[in-house]
Amino acid sequence: MKLSDFDFDLPEALIATRPVRPRSAARLLVAEGDAIRDLHVRDLADLLGPGDRLVLNDTRVIPARLSGLRRRETGQGPAEARVEVTLMEPAAGGQWRAMARPLKKLRPGDRIRFSDALSAEVVARGPEDATLAFDCEGAAFDAALAEAGAMPLPPYIAARRPADAQDREDYQTVWAARPGAVAAPTASLHFDAALLAALEAKGVAFTHVTLHVGAGTFLPVKVDDVSEHRMHAEWGEVSEAAAAEINATRAAGGRIIPVGTTALRLIESAADAEDRIAPWRGETDIFIRPGYRFRLTDALITNFHLPRSTLLMLVSALMGCARIRKIYLHAVEHGYRFFSYGDASLLIPPGRDRRDSSRPKAPHPARPRKIARLRKDISLFKVLASSWALLLGILLLMVGNGIQGTLLGIRGGIEGFSTYEMSMVMSAYFLGFLGGSRLAPEMIRRVGHIRVFAALGSFISAVLILYPAWTDPLAWTIGRVLIGFCFSGVYVTAESWLNNSASNETRGQALSLYMITQMAGIVAAQGLLLTADPSGFILFIIPSVLVSISFAPILLSVSPTPPFETTKPMKLRDLIRISPTGTVGVFLIGGVFSALFGMASVFGSEAGLSVAEISAFVATIYLGGLLCQYPIGWLSDRIDRRTLILAAAAIGAAAAGAAIVVGTNYGALLTAAFVIGGMSNPLYSLLIAYTNDYLEPEDMAAASGGMLFLNGVGAIVGPLVTGWAMGVIGPGGFFLFIAVLMTSLAVFTAFRMTQRAPVPVDETGSYAPVLPSATPVAVELAQEFAIDAAQDDQDSASSGGSQTPG
Repeated sequence: MKLSDFDFDLPEALIATRPVRPRSAARLLVAEGDAIRDLHVRDLADLLGPGDRLVLNDTRVIPARLSGLRRRETGQGPAEARVEVTLMEPAAGGQWRAMARPLKKLRPGDRIRFSDALSAEVVARGPEDATLAFDCEGAAFDAALAEAGAMPLPPYIAARRPADAQDREDYQTVWAARPGAVAAPTASLHFDAALLAALEAKGVAFTHVTLHVGAGTFLPVKVDDVSEHRMHAEWGEVSEAAAAEINATRAAGGRIIPVGTTALRLIESAADAEDRIAPWRGETDIFIRPGYRFRLTDALITNFHLPRSTLLMLVSALMGCARIRKIYLHAVEHGYRFFSYGDASLLIPPGRDRRDSSRPKAPHPARPRKIARLRKDISLFKVLASSWALLLGILLLMVGNGIQGTLLGIRGGIEGFSTYEMSMVMSAYFLGFLGGSRLAPEMIRRVGHIRVFAALGSFISAVLILYPAWTDPLAWTIGRVLIGFCFSGVYVTAESWLNNSASNETRGQALSLYMITQMAGIVAAQGLLLTADPSGFILFIIPSVLVSISFAPILLSVSPTPPFETTKPMKLRDLIRISPTGTVGVFLIGGVFSALFGMASVFGSEAGLSVAEISAFVATIYLGGLLCQYPIGWLSDRIDRRTLILAAAAIGAAAAGAAIVVGTNYGALLTAAFVIGGMSNPLYSLLIAYTNDYLEPEDMAAASGGMLFLNGVGAIVGPLVTGWAMGVIGPGGFFLFIAVLMTSLAVFTAFRMTQRAPVPVDETGSYAPVLPSATPVAVELAQEFAIDAAQDDQDSASSGGSQTPG
């Protein structure tokens, strides 16, 4: 059987990150024979009764996830890096095998400090894990771990939020007794004291066994032929009393119902050829897949498992592949919550109900059948084919925005506005844009995507038409605040649809196409400026019409309204501490970008350029950004990113300085514009990628909020300072401001290179193209791409490859 036979399409909105309360209020899908019923876990007291024995795993989860600071002596002095480890299993002498992220940052001899009371030395590093020797053991180690450790939440939860104090209760069963697991038997999390009492009153019996769930449960299946997969071993024990209870129930014709796949795997490991169970203690690596004959299990209470996981293969073996496919399709269609904190199912295969306790000896028929197919090699062309209408709408929005940005600079010169008045007008857009990026998500949550998109788009169309009627700097400033706010809102809405339509496999292509669409829209807008007189009304009507037309391809082609979630931003002081270069850099690049986007046309008017020359000048800036984005991205994955940041900033500063010298030489101005645009636009993506090199994958999305805020503040300041400089020294102030900011970035980066050892190239994450004008949705889309790449690089489970031990 192929791994793809166990794939299915799961909307991310169905992945639970918190349990319901009370525990037994979770939903319960009951599959008995061909029937499916939708109930709740608390209804188990009505479904089970005398003769039924629940087998419970009494393992206790330890706070096995540790975050520490790795220290290594180098020729340049001590080198430090944040690492996260998840303990897997103990060894002699205080040593532990542990999964580490990023694993490639660890070498034998490295010291990791987790807290004042807990440190470890890296003894060995293998392809998938490392061995750590802690400086304490026994009761001292347990106490230090309890203080420094966090609950080892599965990757598909940890990528969305960090573990907190509530997880210490939520991610532990009410009967947990024997410490040693690094993942919870999650089906058991649904049981509370009230449900246990109700079951006991109905005559249901309980038997406790122990299987210490290991971190190997989170590792994906990497082979296409599932028969070649090898399970990680886990330690378990079936006591003499537990074995006697199970055997007595079977002899009396009762049913054995494991609660969770861990309890099932343990009792099936301990079963003998006569379908009885004896006391057992040791490690099991049993791999249950279609074709397996169950010896003891009559039914199973379990959560809903991940695509392509061994646990989905296990339930397929119990119920049959075709039957499980129908069960999971029903669960998706009816909104069941999936994985560790999700809902549960009671699976009763044919012939195992309470009215017929006979147990067939032949394997349960399970004809191989594909559950669904999602992960295919999807080319850039296929991504374009599936989202062309959405991208067309975004293109029209960008053309409209590109026209109004340049047109106002030209029209302001015609109306006699001063450079400082125009700088206020241009800065106002970025003030509104920053406000919109922070408020639009809440608006979407309150009234929905479509209403927000339609309302804000209507305001944009209205303001664009009103500009030529109200030729006053104050009116334009107010209009620019409003139009910046509205454009931010419609971008957030459109980008959320784009994000929702992108899978892990297509996220990189979607980002690339989105960036190309944005750049192409701005460049195309400059050509449209030549179609009419900027002193009239027509050029203001054109972007208004384009924005209105953009509604059609977006609203008539999008998929159903996606769930809207944004991540709580990381505190700025934490972000600055983690990456001074990244945070200072995005602030400075915000100023450069806003000067280019807002003040380039003002510069052209002040320098006496014609409308055609201004259009070509602005278009050249973005052509440079488009053409240089990918070469710089390619280099960033191969050399020290700080060297590339320094070089790009220095080249951009030199080009700006040269433009001051050449003055009005138009050919030289175009060359400078190309170089400045080519260096400044990719720098934003480069600075985000550099910052990500010092972040854990689950922190990347949170960091994006702080990066956006710093970039937005820089963007607000940029036009104001540029306008002041142009008012003092003339048009050359435009390039002087850019030269100062780019030089500052180069100098600060060079200084930081003397303060911090470089991240080895083979330890850096992926570069994702994103423009400085991106909203939180687009930046989080880029961060999700980086997270996926980081976790894939570490062979860690992502939301599509982790498993749920329940």
